[in-house]
Amino acid sequence: MHACPGGEFHDTIDFADTPEPTPTRRPTEVEYADMSDWLSTRSLVCLTTVLLAGSWTILDGPAAELASGREFERRLELPISGSWDQVGLRRILDRVSETQEVALVLDRRIDPSCDRSLTIANAPLRQVLAEIAQSVSARISVLTNCVYLGPKAAAHSLRTVIELRSRELASDEVDAPARRRLELLNRQSIAWDDLTTPNEILDQIAVQFSLPISGRELIAHDLWAGCELPGVNAVEAVSLVLIQFDLTFSWVGQGAGMQIVPLPERVSLTDQYTLSSSWEELQSRLTEALPEATFTFDQDKKQLTVVGTQEEQEEVDRLLHPKKASRSNRPTGSGLERRRFTLRAQNARILDLLRRLKESDIGIEYDATALKQSRIDLERRVNLDLDEAPIEELLDAMFVGQRVDYSIRDSVITLKPGR
Repeated sequence: MHACPGGEFHDTIDFADTPEPTPTRRPTEVEYADMSDWLSTRSLVCLTTVLLAGSWTILDGPAAELASGREFERRLELPISGSWDQVGLRRILDRVSETQEVALVLDRRIDPSCDRSLTIANAPLRQVLAEIAQSVSARISVLTNCVYLGPKAAAHSLRTVIELRSRELASDEVDAPARRRLELLNRQSIAWDDLTTPNEILDQIAVQFSLPISGRELIAHDLWAGCELPGVNAVEAVSLVLIQFDLTFSWVGQGAGMQIVPLPERVSLTDQYTLSSSWEELQSRLTEALPEATFTFDQDKKQLTVVGTQEEQEEVDRLLHPKKASRSNRPTGSGLERRRFTLRAQNARILDLLRRLKESDIGIEYDATALKQSRIDLERRVNLDLDEAPIEELLDAMFVGQRVDYSIRDSVITLKPGR
């Protein structure tokens, strides 16, 4: 953003919303007239392929960087073809991860050695992974930059648990400082080798995020296969370990640490939506699409309260706002975390910056009276010089010196007075 003297804006605001780059690896194309000749010479009878003009393309060479951000989402929708005949589950998933360059997490409770026979023809990767999971009575859960494959109950709860812990971090109850929230939600890569214990993985997470984790005695001793998680925050990283023991955590000391606790039998989110159409028109559609969610409608306030999982809340939002869903290819609930902002501003009003964010398809909600009563000045002028900054860093810079708390859900930022 550029400003003339006196704070007037040119029209050349620079909000750079760029995907995280993923190096492109060139495949080695090898054509075989008889695939049985090739298979008979390989001990690993596992073939994950892409059909190109009638030839089989075998992806070979050094391992490439795993996809993240928009590239990860794009790869989940790319069609692939594969055939496996009595191949161990671990080998199948390793091969899919290697060739498609996506991070996969297999829950410790799913037998990695069970042999599978499966043929996929030109199906999206997301569907392929779902079918592989179904073949072992499991289910997938797609996180920001990785896919978890585990028992149905765990996969059903995982994203909801992550969303709950993330919301708690921004709540008055935890009261974590904005800078601490930024540290914990900053995305880092986590990787470990074969035969690593879960507690050793938690040790690594604790060091990378400066995060003491108590209650480790609840975690049984185990040895895990090696894995890489690209671009996970502290909540996701810890939850991916704990969900495999039916555990979660509570925040300690304003986000200074975590205490491991048992996972409740049922986890859910409670969200409210203001309806622009009548409840009678929507009731049958919502209850039919989401039979396990609970709906309560307040006729006077025209407000719908929904109790359900993160996925169910996203589906409610999609059904209520179909135009908004059609404008974006990114899944609800993960957009703002991956966006990066390049911003230049001199003597710019905070109100004008908020308006520019709205023009970038970001919702801004706040009670102007409550902010004013807390002496939070939206007319205040600030200077900003940010390159590829996450949304938390942008907000911290905008409200530096003012006690403002904020929460982020989907593509909506809610501002409120800090304590």
